Amino acid sequence: MKRMREAIDIIRINIWTLVKYEAVYKILTLLIFMPLFLKGFNEIMNITGYTYLTADNLFEFLFKPITLLFLFILVILMTLYNMFDITTIIVILDASYQRKTINTFEALYASLSKWKNLFSIKNILLPFFVLLLIPFVNIGISSDFISSINIPAFVMEVIEGNRIYHIAYYIVMIIFVIILILWMYSLHYFVLENENYFLAIKHSMALGKHKHIKDILILALIQIF
Repeated sequence: MKRMREAIDIIRINIWTLVKYEAVYKILTLLIFMPLFLKGFNEIMNITGYTYLTADNLFEFLFKPITLLFLFILVILMTLYNMFDITTIIVILDASYQRKTINTFEALYASLSKWKNLFSIKNILLPFFVLLLIPFVNIGISSDFISSINIPAFVMEVIEGNRIYHIAYYIVMIIFVIILILWMYSLHYFVLENENYFLAIKHSMALGKHKHIKDILILALIQIF
């Protein structure tokens, strides 16, 4: 209870900066960026000659060379967009932790200055963590945009209708949860310490050593909440 009160006191320092930033980000996401990303995906379908996707043609569509190229570009753009949100939130919360006030423009400037670290081959695992691992595990710690990413319903129907696929799905989810627990602090190291993502993962695993059960319980409580 004491730690909860301390956390609330820390967040309160820059609460209005966080609220104003998130309000603008959500409006831009809903009105501009979400439609743009969806249009981009629809354009990929049009270019490859698909009008709709089903369980029968999904893998054929995904493994076309032109699809892979355009999806790669789309994933990079989505990663850049989502990481800007995550970076800005971490910057604001870190300022609060240090008992410093920060306004929205200062937070945006600091976030942009750290954004350049994304353009490195050493950070190649970042899209996997931000766009695949967090949303599909559905653990409740992602940004508003990536929390909307989900496995299509018709794919889940195929998985649930086949016992082997069903077992494989849960095995993959368990592996994802384990990776998520081990890498939990990696984004903070990446943003606050200006480390490449491989080094951030290493430090995250070292920081979480011997307290993984506690971390799992905390994540479970967050998810329930």
